[in-house]
Amino acid sequence: MVALTFEQQAVVTHASNAPSDGSSHALVAAVAGSGKSTTLVERIIYLLSQGTDPQRILVLMFNKSAQVDFQNKLSQRCRQMQLPNVQVLTFHALGLRICRWMSKQGIMPSMRLLESDGKLQQLLKQAIKASAPVPRDKDQQEMQQELLDWMDLCKSENLPPHKAHACKVDGKTVDAFFLRVFANYEKLRHQQDIQSFSDLIYDPLRLCATDAALAKRLGNRYDHILVDEYQDINLSQQSLLELLAGERAKVMVVGDEDQCIYAWRGSRPEFMGQWFEQRFSNEAHKVQRYTLSYTFRFGHQLSLLANSLIRHNRQRQRKLCISHASCGETKIIQRGFKSEAAESHLPQLLSQWNLSGRKLSEVAILVRTFSMSLVSELQLRQAGIAYKIEGAAPCSERAELQLWLVLLSLGLDKGWADQNKTFLIKGFQALLRFSGLYLTASWQESIAREMASAPEKALKTFDDLTDNSQIKPFVRSRMRDCLRAWRWLRKHLQPDMNAADALVGIEQQCDLLSQFRSQSLRQELATDRQRLYESLIDFARASDYSLQALLAEFSKPQTQPQGDCLLITSVHQSKGREWPLVILPELFDGRFPWYAGSAGSVLQADLEEERRLFYVAATRAKEQLLLLHPYDPRLARFTQNNRAAKNSTPVASRFLYESQLSEVRQWSAQIEQGEMTDEEKLPEWVKNYFDIVYPAQLVDVK
Repeated sequence: MVALTFEQQAVVTHASNAPSDGSSHALVAAVAGSGKSTTLVERIIYLLSQGTDPQRILVLMFNKSAQVDFQNKLSQRCRQMQLPNVQVLTFHALGLRICRWMSKQGIMPSMRLLESDGKLQQLLKQAIKASAPVPRDKDQQEMQQELLDWMDLCKSENLPPHKAHACKVDGKTVDAFFLRVFANYEKLRHQQDIQSFSDLIYDPLRLCATDAALAKRLGNRYDHILVDEYQDINLSQQSLLELLAGERAKVMVVGDEDQCIYAWRGSRPEFMGQWFEQRFSNEAHKVQRYTLSYTFRFGHQLSLLANSLIRHNRQRQRKLCISHASCGETKIIQRGFKSEAAESHLPQLLSQWNLSGRKLSEVAILVRTFSMSLVSELQLRQAGIAYKIEGAAPCSERAELQLWLVLLSLGLDKGWADQNKTFLIKGFQALLRFSGLYLTASWQESIAREMASAPEKALKTFDDLTDNSQIKPFVRSRMRDCLRAWRWLRKHLQPDMNAADALVGIEQQCDLLSQFRSQSLRQELATDRQRLYESLIDFARASDYSLQALLAEFSKPQTQPQGDCLLITSVHQSKGREWPLVILPELFDGRFPWYAGSAGSVLQADLEEERRLFYVAATRAKEQLLLLHPYDPRLARFTQNNRAAKNSTPVASRFLYESQLSEVRQWSAQIEQGEMTDEEKLPEWVKNYFDIVYPAQLVDVK
């Protein structure tokens, strides 16, 4: 027996009596933690119990882990109800089936799926070589990754190479080189009969674009199509969905435009906002909208904070996230410190969690970008608190960090024996990569290995190469400039000097931040590298480390955590998950929301995407949400009287202002007491929340 709210029950029995308005498609807006998977499972059970052929039901997910979880839940429920099972597919698995069918029909050749990034890189290098001249003023490794990402984005928009100029990077049209590479890449790919995952949907769509009869053959095979996490859909997947539905299938999509956070993969909130109704409404079929407004994850305080925040977005349908009566209390803790990084208090805060009998495995630290995890990681390392990082290498293994450590070591010319050889190679490679030398990747690796093999002779090794005739003259000239800067470091850096001051001096001599900006194709990458450097300085200052002590800290071996440990991951990777305690660190304005220029230069669409990210991050919490931010007098005044000083730029994230935490606590307490005071002063949405929060009625589904 499954308990459903009336909202969920309405979705489950959608169009059960062929309503007079003819509605057959359904769009379900589901807030975070609203039990949408349960609702979808019960919808499928309902269809099966009504006699729908399981072969005529298509269920689509966006990633493998979600597909496996949903399939397990559905299979268990089908066994319980003694009903036939329904297969659940990812979009890519469906695309693979279509490609194989087309191959058997002789419509496309038999294609080999490349699952290895290395093999895709090989194909890309062939395309780059065929697209000469190649820009040499950009980082070659970064450019290759940017090309792959951009071509994937083009394919998510269903754009062929001759129309790819419409697909922009950082709001700018790509240059002719990118267009040449895409055209050559596709030519080589088809010559070699190979596909990447994005091609599994792209190739069938390109064939259907020129063959209406083929497009028609793909459609009208299903009676019902159900799509989970619809807010993550891109244009190519939407086009495939329309082809498959044809004139026959009744389509139900479930999602939340407030959690649409994959713009870089082609998803847009408009798909839920207007696109679905525009594409699927006609005389025969209309779209019925439903809302799952009750969350079963967190209490009123967090629901009110989430509503207060996300209502600032324009690209959304109005809805409230309401805590169900079964939810416990969720505490929101805000910490800002005057003299040091708020993250330096992490060990103490986690110790309190441990002392209350809770496990570290119940804790997640969620970061906007992984450069923001550095200070938290280092504070945890210092305190001996076990953690694992998901989605990136631990801080001590990141090339961008090794770059600074190698420069510190070069300056001191000691401590080499304590350095891991692999990390040394990474560090020297990063140094060569980001010093504006424009060496090829093979040259970088060769020189880095030679320098790492005898690091105490690294400067001499590098000096000898400045006379190598195989290296272009302008590169050798730049190498001599680098050598002068590195020798200056050796002359001026001392073991007992302040590590933060040493890092500032290194940057001034080597001008690496400027190199980050000039070599990067995207401003975001350059800014991310700069912020990692700033985080390293923050940590060095907070710890009051000498140069030698900082190097010693990083020379400590980092072992894989065993047993109980907390998780550090990105907000993007946290979607669909939940933890009792969620910690959001580094809540600076400019870091979260992320922007590279001035606060006033942020585009509204970008700011709304950042706000959705913050909404997703906050709504992963079940019991406690811990917000760590820099000291901000403006925020302190705002928290006291809900008014901030005019014409002053916030230091802490603007999202902390928009969340109205002081008011949220008051409203939450009044809701818990069942009585609102000063009702005439309350925002209309808070009144609406209070009016509908009780009772959340349940019905039993047998």
